[in-house]
Amino acid sequence: MMIRTTEMTYRFLLVASLIFAPFVCATPTETIKQNGLELNLFYGKRSTVNAYLFSDGKELILLDALDSVDDARQLKILIDQQQLPLKQIFISHGHPDHFIGLAVLNRAFPNAEIVVASEGIKQELIGWANWMTERGWMHISMIPKSEKAPRGFDYERLIKVTSESQLAFDSGKTLRIDRGNLPTETVHYAMLYSEDLHGLFMGDLASNKVHLWLGEGVDTQSLENWQTLLAVITKRYQSTGVTIYPGHGKPAPLSLLREVSQYIDVFKFAIRTGGNQDAVQTKMMALFPDYSESGYLPFGIEQHLVVQTAKADGH
Repeated sequence: MMIRTTEMTYRFLLVASLIFAPFVCATPTETIKQNGLELNLFYGKRSTVNAYLFSDGKELILLDALDSVDDARQLKILIDQQQLPLKQIFISHGHPDHFIGLAVLNRAFPNAEIVVASEGIKQELIGWANWMTERGWMHISMIPKSEKAPRGFDYERLIKVTSESQLAFDSGKTLRIDRGNLPTETVHYAMLYSEDLHGLFMGDLASNKVHLWLGEGVDTQSLENWQTLLAVITKRYQSTGVTIYPGHGKPAPLSLLREVSQYIDVFKFAIRTGGNQDAVQTKMMALFPDYSESGYLPFGIEQHLVVQTAKADGH
C-alpha cells in the first residue's frame, strides 16, 4: 500500500485485521540451518506478514518488524530464546505492516540498530507514521515524537540509513543488500540475498498464496514495472537453486515469481473483460480460491476499473 491510500481503504483493512486477528492460532515458526547461518522464519498473525531472524551463532539480525504489537511481542519471545544479542533490525520498505512492531522491539533490545537501505525508505516510513497518527489509527507506541507527543517514537533519531552493500555479522557472514526505486508495489524497497542460505528475501515484491496489494499507489505502469523486475530477477537467479522468501506467505522456489507475474496478468485481463466490480472480484476469487487477504481485492479492482473505463471513454 502507498501513502495515497484512501481513508476508507485503510479503515476497512485496519478494522478487519483487528476483528479477525484474535481468532488466529499461535504464530508458527520454522528454522533453517545451512553453511553456518541459521534462519528463523516468523509468520505474523496479522496481514499474513513475515519476519526473518538470522543468526551466525554469535549474534542476530532481524528483517522486518511485523504489523502488530501482539505479533512483535511474540517475536520478542523468539529472539529471547536465541540467547544472543540482536545487532540490527532491517526494514525492507516503508509500509506499516513491516514496521508497527518497532517500538516493542526497540524497548526490548535498545542496543539493536534500526536500519533502512535508503533515505527514500526512511521518509516513506515516516510519512506513513504521520499519516496514520493524524487519523487516529497509529498504535500509541508508534506515534511519532513531537511537541504534542514528547514521549513518542523518535523515527528521525532511531532509524539509520545505511549506504553499505551488505549487512555483516562480526563472524564475517553477510547479507547482501539489493536496492530499488522503480515504482512497483512500492517506490523504495530493498531485498536481502544470503549466499549461505541460497535465499532471496524480497519483501512485498513477492507473496505466496496471498492476494497482492494492487490498489491506490499501484497504477498501470507500476504493474508493468513489477513484472519486468520479476523477469529480471528470474533470469539472474535461474541457475542458482535460490529459494524465494516473500514478504507474505511461505518460502518457495524461484518459480514463485512466475506465479506472481501470472497473477498480475490475470488481474489485468479480469479488469479488461470482467465487467463491473462484483464480477471481477468473483472471477479473481474463483481463480485464486486458496489465497488469503482477499480484503485487498476490492480496492485494486475499483482503482483499475476506473482507469479502464476512462480508456474506453477516450479520456
